[in-house]
Amino acid sequence: RDALTVYTKTEHPVQWAMTKENLAILEVHRAEHESCENPRPHLEAALAYVEAALTVYDPVHMSYDHGTATRLRDQLLKALSD
Repeated sequence: RDALTVYTKTEHPVQWAMTKENLAILEVHRAEHESCENPRPHLEAALAYVEAALTVYDPVHMSYDHGTATRLRDQLLKALSD
């Protein structure tokens, strides 16, 4: 999270978005860990992170990043609706 103080959305949007997506992945792993009693808060945090990243990822110019983030978002939405 400290990286977000350096990689700001204004000055380093791509690095900021990648950091947000990495935080989303971290939260997913926390939710899946055997010690996690309530995964929902982690999944909700992951969804917020990935949605933030999608504000930067351009589907035309950053199709790979946009695609991976979109798939992660869709997986999170499904997991939260189950």
